[in-house]
Amino acid sequence: MLLAGDIDGLWNAVTRDGERWLEGSAPWPFWGRGDQLGSTKLPPGKAYRQTELDIAGLTATRPKSVFQLVGSGQVGPGSIRGIPLLRKLRAQGFAVWPFDDFRLPLVIEIYPRVLTGDVIKSNFDARTDFLACFGDWNRRLAESVAATEHAFDAACSAIVMGRHFDDIRELHREADPYSIEGKIWTPPTAFFATGGLGRDIAQPLGGRRRAAKARRAAVSRRRA
Repeated sequence: MLLAGDIDGLWNAVTRDGERWLEGSAPWPFWGRGDQLGSTKLPPGKAYRQTELDIAGLTATRPKSVFQLVGSGQVGPGSIRGIPLLRKLRAQGFAVWPFDDFRLPLVIEIYPRVLTGDVIKSNFDARTDFLACFGDWNRRLAESVAATEHAFDAACSAIVMGRHFDDIRELHREADPYSIEGKIWTPPTAFFATGGLGRDIAQPLGGRRRAAKARRAAVSRRRA
């Protein structure tokens, strides 16, 4: 079992021992590559962080557990290898929420699917239509943003965080369990109640897509 009294102790342990854990000796709560936890069949309360359980109802999908070290979509190895970088950033003056109060420069954890909503991200046309909900884009920029899921996630997430910067400025250190496990930032509840990013709550999803296509067609006609 991994025991740490605070986030500094946890990050020090991961920095020191993380690569060895990935070779097959990972302690609880990491699972899949350790002697104690060779099975992935764990109840949610043990397989996931609290923050991953908190946002489960906000999207059709749930984020993968940062404790997962085996199986499809595992993100645990990236978590273990990323923690030493957080440690270095914090040592260089970055605030890392939820372990620090807000100040700039700031690191926060996000789950892009929460910020983009129900768009079919694997479909180029769906990504392009969704971007049109924000109004007119520079054509080259829009094409670059829609080109890949990663670029789309990054751009949409940046838009949401920018729109909610006043909320981000109010972030403070969080209590246990987030003070050890971390926490995924999400916009205020009203963001989801009004349909999320770039949505018009008076317009059904199909109507929004048709409106987005109409706006794209109008832009094309103006260029022609």
